[in-house]
This record gives sequence, C-alpha cells and structure tokens, in this order.
Amino acid sequence: MIEIVAGIIEEGETPESLVRREIREEARLEALDLEPIGAYLLSPGGTSETMYFFCARVDSSQPGGVFGLDEEGEDIRALVISGDEAEALLKSGTIENGTTAIALQWFVLNRQRL
Repeated sequence: MIEIVAGIIEEGETPESLVRREIREEARLEALDLEPIGAYLLSPGGTSETMYFFCARVDSSQPGGVFGLDEEGEDIRALVISGDEAEALLKSGTIENGTTAIALQWFVLNRQRL
C-alpha cells in the first residue's frame, strides 16, 4: 500500500514537530519547509481523532530505501516519485486509503505554485 508519512502525536508534541520527526524516521529526510494544508476528523461523532495535513519540502534527490524504527516494527520503503506519477496513481485508483488520497488531491491542485 502506498501511504503518506504519518504518525501519532506524542505528549507535548505539536503537529508540526510530529511531521518533522516522522519524515526523519520513515524517509530519512529533513523537512526544509512545512505548509499546513488542512485537518479533518477521522470519524465525526464517533471519535475526536483529528488528522493534520502538511506539505513538506524536502531534498528528495537521493533514492528511497527501507526505513522506520525497529522498536515500532516498522519496515517502510520510501518511494520517490514525480508529481506526474503521483497524479497518475491518484487518477488510476491505485491509492487505497483516504488520507493519502486527500493529501494527493491537495498536491495535484496546488503543485504549480509549490
């Protein structure tokens, strides 16, 4: 499954610091810039769990790899693709989870200004 970088906010952590931490853990990259792009409730009326979205600018010139934390049982293959490839994945129905679809829809609509 193709997913965006994500994680759970730890006590005392902000959504922004979570994003920076997870990008390091899951892709071995540093966020150069962060742009907040929105938030939504995962199941209004059922839970107060909120998903925060950010667009992070990174140096993705190095190829992907397998990352994640051993203590969390993570085995994450970072995938580096072009904007056109991301749009094609979204349009083809390859993206199978709503969170990633929402993030890619935002990206497709806004990538010309990024």
